[in-house]
Formats: sequence, C-alpha cells, structure tokens
Amino acid sequence: MGQAMYFQRIAAPNGHEEPFSIKRYVDESRRLMEVLNIRLEGRDFLVGDYSIADMATYPWARAYVWAKVEVDDLPHLKTWFDRIDARPAVQKALTIPKAQT
Repeated sequence: MGQAMYFQRIAAPNGHEEPFSIKRYVDESRRLMEVLNIRLEGRDFLVGDYSIADMATYPWARAYVWAKVEVDDLPHLKTWFDRIDARPAVQKALTIPKAQT
C-alpha cells in the first residue's frame, strides 16, 4: 500500500505519473484487503482475541484511504475497523499526532 500511496501522492503530483504502477499497487492493496475480509468472516479479530496481529495490521490496513483503495464492499473488514476504532486506547492513539485527511 505504501507504493500505491507513493505513486499517487508523491510521484504523480511531481510530474511522474505512472498509470501502470498506480493500478498495479492499488490492485495489490485491494487484493490484500480482500484477504483480510475473508479471514475476518465469522471472527471478531484476526487471531482469537484482540492481539498483536490486530495491533500490527490495523494501522497499515486503515491507511486504505491514503492509498485510494476501495473497501466499502468488504463488510467483515469494515466491522473489524469499527470494532478496533471503538477501543478507548485506539481512540487516544488516533489523536497522536493530530489526524490529517
């Protein structure tokens, strides 16, 4: 997803638009979001209870907005985001540094 962000948010605005690279990395990021969605079907968290697996994956997956990856049709992933977003410690962490859009 970092490459999807780079090619769209850094390279393209600086005159180095690479449509092939953008599509490749956005598509691969989307594929990985689909894998997470499948894994989360019937589960609250990635591995049993809330664990380091969720803590490590959540910030990366949550960056889908920055990578311009569509996830609206991935219900298990979206529910997982909501479940983790609702945790008080996560709410506090999301303010450090101040969120940007």
